[in-house]
Amino acid sequence: MILRQKPYILGKEFFYEEIYAVTTETVPSSHPDQSLRRVDIKVSAFHPVRRVLRIILLCEVKRAGGSQDAVEAQLQQACEACARDSGDDVWGMAAVGTAAKIFHQTTTNAFWPVTTGYLDVGTPQAQDYGMHSQA
Repeated sequence: MILRQKPYILGKEFFYEEIYAVTTETVPSSHPDQSLRRVDIKVSAFHPVRRVLRIILLCEVKRAGGSQDAVEAQLQQACEACARDSGDDVWGMAAVGTAAKIFHQTTTNAFWPVTTGYLDVGTPQAQDYGMHSQA
């Protein structure tokens, strides 16, 4: 687990004052029926009032040439379980190769894309969402 304060993309673009934990290959929620399910990346923010880590972003990743439909279906299942279990909205990111698509899952079971299609990390459109390539 990596614990950092104010990483660039999350700290500057979204939630400036929070502390984050980034974990890999972890369950999307604490519900027992999700114990065998894993998401590739989970980003949690420390909630200072509740004094707990609150899941804010789930990521599913596939290699270049992977199925966008498959990665989105996996992401939607994980986001639905997380929102249902936590009672909070959650963001999702589906990545295939170097392209990503951002989603928002609400507690009312609405799951919709925030970006228009998949954005390659090196494009100006991706930079509008704070996605930057590391050279």
